[in-house]
Amino acid sequence: MLDITFLGTSGGPIEGATCAILVKPSVISYDSILNESLQDELLCIDAGSGIYSLSEIIYNEQENNQPYSRCKNLYPESMEVDQYIDPKLLLTPFKDLHQSSPFKLACKIFENMNHYLITHPHLDHISALAINSAGFKPNNSQKKVIGSANTVNSLQDYIFNGIIWPNMPSFNIIKLVTMDYWVKSQVGPNYEITMFNLSHGKIKNNLCSTVVNERKSDTDSPKTPASRSGSPNVNGGDQTYESSAFLITYKSESTSILVFGDFESDLISKSTKNFQIWHHIAPLITSKSLSAVILECSSCSSSSHIELYGHLMPLHLIKELDSLASECRRINPTLTKPLKGFNIIVNHVKESADGQFDPRRKVQEDLERLNEEYDLGVKFSIALGGVTIRI
Repeated sequence: MLDITFLGTSGGPIEGATCAILVKPSVISYDSILNESLQDELLCIDAGSGIYSLSEIIYNEQENNQPYSRCKNLYPESMEVDQYIDPKLLLTPFKDLHQSSPFKLACKIFENMNHYLITHPHLDHISALAINSAGFKPNNSQKKVIGSANTVNSLQDYIFNGIIWPNMPSFNIIKLVTMDYWVKSQVGPNYEITMFNLSHGKIKNNLCSTVVNERKSDTDSPKTPASRSGSPNVNGGDQTYESSAFLITYKSESTSILVFGDFESDLISKSTKNFQIWHHIAPLITSKSLSAVILECSSCSSSSHIELYGHLMPLHLIKELDSLASECRRINPTLTKPLKGFNIIVNHVKESADGQFDPRRKVQEDLERLNEEYDLGVKFSIALGGVTIRI
């Protein structure tokens, strides 16, 4: 099993709470990681939030001895944590860490975290990586920042370029590492990662900005990118903004999760990118080798269909899961409801524009209604920043 700490889950526009997920094996405690300096057990998927968020999580667990999320404070109608997330999944892995201050403990945990997996280079997924890198120690082992060629080239050219932020790779603070799509890769001694390509909307005028979709409805495999000048070829000729998903397997237990970056439905992109992933992971679901899928649902059903910006709404997500269920039935026709009880953790919900309603609660209600309508039997949870689950 894996312990998943959501350092941030917001889809914006608030700052300091955007997406980042800290992962470790359940069999190893944070106390052991700190006391034994275990540097190959932690992964961080995306980096919209970082050390400050972890400091706050540690403080809240020490003080309250229960899961807590500050996003509950944003809306008067927000519910308790265990009404968004299956209570059986919740835990408080930091509550007994009292060796020093929450901030120092958070810094020590990040010192022992040597691998970032970055789904795409949008600011809400990388901002804490840049800010936190000023506190990384050059004499510590280099932190490897792993992603697609587009992602790592964009980080070098537009973030760590000496203008927006110091060129941390040149100081041996971080190392930018490319990973190939659809190739199983070793990340440290303990993890196997397969990265999949996703569509995250369209690019306008060949610039790195998604536009409104007009439709209404030490790694062996990853490679350090070659140096080159000029802007990267952002996403090839089709003008699709590229994002990524990571299939993460902790090898000693054969425990896997699938974590998506931002993406849109195949129905909108008119591609089969998502379907190919469902085809690939369906055998893992029918064999019960996949613990959960963590993925976005940015807006509730009442949002305008022309303001998706390369994201999902509840109906899109349900349609994608229905496609996954069909792939599972293709493998085993006796499974009438192959996704029954399967954990889908919803991430990257955007805050409501007027601040009058809790968007997570609304997305949850929409998904549960559609879940029943499509008879999927999925077990939905809504990720909350500050909360840890075990899956």
